[in-house]
Amino acid sequence: IADTNESPSTSNRHIAEYLGFPGGVVVNTSLEPTCCFDTDFAEWGTFDRILANFGDVMETRVLFDPLPEWAKEQRGGRRGAFHKAIHGVLRSQDWPLTPGARMWSTVLLAIFGGASALAWCCRPAMARRTRLLRVKRALARASPEAGFLC
Repeated sequence: IADTNESPSTSNRHIAEYLGFPGGVVVNTSLEPTCCFDTDFAEWGTFDRILANFGDVMETRVLFDPLPEWAKEQRGGRRGAFHKAIHGVLRSQDWPLTPGARMWSTVLLAIFGGASALAWCCRPAMARRTRLLRVKRALARASPEAGFLC
């Protein structure tokens, strides 16, 4: 799971090879324009990716689309660089999507979506708790199976 800062022309296979993924299988989320609020989620902003070296297919869902009001941060005329979260569901013929597998796909969502959302929240301590609660609620609404995290 990564914010790669690589353009759409950099393939997921190339990233997997660079990282030393064992085996020849690369399964990944589709490239979606998830970066960033300050660039109106331009087509070249496909930095956020989830890759695996096992499985048959990965389904992709972009969360926070449309962008919620709390993510439209602006300060001093500048817009924040909020990333939309990606939810990947990894499927394999060897194992059906059981509740446990669904939980792991939700963990992927929580890690990536939470990291993106929490980066936005890490600001002055007075407002931090309120913002964190809003982010947790938004994550729970975006993916009901993530509710156990809140």
